[in-house]
Amino acid sequence: MGRVRGIGASPSRAEEWTSPEKLEELRTIAARGVTLSTIAKTLGVDRSTLFDWRKKFPVIDNALKMGADMADDAVEDALHKAAVEGNITAQIFWLKNRRSTRWRDKRDTEISADGSGKVSFEWGSKADKTGEADAK
Repeated sequence: MGRVRGIGASPSRAEEWTSPEKLEELRTIAARGVTLSTIAKTLGVDRSTLFDWRKKFPVIDNALKMGADMADDAVEDALHKAAVEGNITAQIFWLKNRRSTRWRDKRDTEISADGSGKVSFEWGSKADKTGEADAK
């Protein structure tokens, strides 16, 4: 990619990580949920080098993103399991994030007066009044 190599020239260190086997290894490392700094240390390169590799080789970037998604999916599954099993904290966290219009801490409140001395109050969101659910 980029420059042409002469006959017998060895691939760059980054190019070595673009083989299917090495990309699978990158996905596996990222699936552990570790930081990019830790991944760079594991590969024996500086963090900035790993960022350069990600820019120059989209397959490396994609492998790392796929691994990170796998880690996030595992945590999401564990959170759901904990919520279903009765963990109140997990239930609250799940609802505040998945049903945020109904379960958020902040509520919209509107107070208005029409000049006749009457004051009206409205609270909650439009979704609260119409029964609309979050689209997730």
